[in-house]
Amino acid sequence: MRNLFAELVTEGATKLQLNGLLALASDRDTQSSFLSTILSDRSALANHLTDLFRDTPQSGHDWLSVVSDDRTPPATLRRVREFAKASINKASDEGERVAATLLYHAAVAAAWARHGENISTRSLENRVPLYEDLADIMIADPLGTIFRQAADRLASTEFSGNGKEMA
Repeated sequence: MRNLFAELVTEGATKLQLNGLLALASDRDTQSSFLSTILSDRSALANHLTDLFRDTPQSGHDWLSVVSDDRTPPATLRRVREFAKASINKASDEGERVAATLLYHAAVAAAWARHGENISTRSLENRVPLYEDLADIMIADPLGTIFRQAADRLASTEFSGNGKEMA
């Protein structure tokens, strides 16, 4: 859970948001409950995405379905990742920020789990604990399966010292 929290903090939180997140971090049970509540309720997550992406014709359920679909090609997942990344700073509250960050990570995890492609500019080798946390929180959701598959594939992949996958 600590890795998920750290990732959320590094996504450009404002000072007020950072203070709120740090307060949550001081109490692991509160932190876990806060994140678990947002991430484990697909309808609430979709509603946060719908609110955040109100200028698009797609609903939050549409965005989650695209990432969850086994047939979604890496190019589409890359576009979802870019859109989610750009939307993180536009979030008007923590629910929207967490939802956009999750969508970003779900797109990256889906591309890795299903296609063996890293669509992130960052190395994936250190994301195993993050993806394991998300898989545990979202165990009953198709996104939980994506995060589990990505974590398992990452754990079995050898990386060179520079974070690149070894052939």
